[in-house]
Amino acid sequence: MKTYAREATIVALLIIILSMTFKILENGIGFTEILDFKTVFLGFATFGGAALGAMLAGKYTLSSVKEQIDYDTKKEIEKETISQQKYDIFLSIHLNLIRNEANRIAFMKTLLLSHNPYNVKPLEEIEDVLLKLKETTRLLFSIDPKYISVENYKLLGKINDKIYEIENSYKGFLATEEDEALLHIEMVESQAKNLLKIIEESK
Repeated sequence: MKTYAREATIVALLIIILSMTFKILENGIGFTEILDFKTVFLGFATFGGAALGAMLAGKYTLSSVKEQIDYDTKKEIEKETISQQKYDIFLSIHLNLIRNEANRIAFMKTLLLSHNPYNVKPLEEIEDVLLKLKETTRLLFSIDPKYISVENYKLLGKINDKIYEIENSYKGFLATEEDEALLHIEMVESQAKNLLKIIEESK
């Protein structure tokens, strides 16, 4: 507002100076027959008013555009923040699912290597666990990355790597003889426990 007042004062002073200059020239040279003071003054006033109006309108437009950009930026940040908070809840729910599945691996490994009083096939159950783990991480990664915090994205990377290691160890178990197979199934359980540890440390 102070800037506008200063600019209006400058324009008004210019009009006065130009008008006085014309009046002096009119009296000294005598060209009142061609132009009179009133006509010139009105011309200067019209020009000055138009210039001032255009200048103020331009500044107001720039100010309005800047305010709109700031507002839009703020709303976008708020939207992304809310989306990240929603994703955090979504992630927490699915981390619980991953935790439950990882815990099944140790139980199925025990059934595989000892007496199995249940009507379940441990190897099929472990394969089902691996499938669910991969589907869950795929779902978690399917969200637009801008809604996932850097910390959560790193966490997903660690979880995904560990699931890949579990799967490779399980494939090794299936492809080797009994003694070596035992080592691989132990690694499957160990890596599942490491997966649980990663999830617990993320809390």
